[in-house]
Amino acid sequence: MRRALPVIALLLAVTGCAQHWARPGGTPAELGAAKANCDAESFARFPQVLQTVMTSPGYVAPMRTDCRPGRHGPHCVTVGGEFVPPVFSTVDANSQPRYSAFNACMMAGGWRLAKDKEDAEAIARSGFPAAPLSGDAWSYCESIFRRQPNPGMMAVFRNSFDACLSSRARELREPRR
Repeated sequence: MRRALPVIALLLAVTGCAQHWARPGGTPAELGAAKANCDAESFARFPQVLQTVMTSPGYVAPMRTDCRPGRHGPHCVTVGGEFVPPVFSTVDANSQPRYSAFNACMMAGGWRLAKDKEDAEAIARSGFPAAPLSGDAWSYCESIFRRQPNPGMMAVFRNSFDACLSSRARELREPRR
């Protein structure tokens, strides 16, 4: 179990490094502050919940008999038949909801996920900062998905909180006709 924790930490670090966030006119300092804020918010909403899970069940190794010719007839040796215990690992049950909450928070601040570092730099150079999502978009989606879950409305957004946020934000940013 102790060996699994460094592997999990490494996987989290690698996936975290692979993300490049940007917004038009966004600076590295603003990005750092937004990441820290969203990280704290997502951990507050979805704290770490470590669970021990079985990654490989126990089994009885198959028996195998090897025979070789000997002076007084065949000489046979049987190996196997012993019990191999199950393997357990520790996982964080809240890692996926926390990841989604972090992404939603970043998008609510006007940040978007870029393909790579060059794309992120191009987005940042592209102009004035996008207006962050108003609390209205966040509140709207929170009410549909969390406060009073509405399956019909959730289906409209393909059961995606992030899709709800981006759609609602677009609606709020478009001029009224």
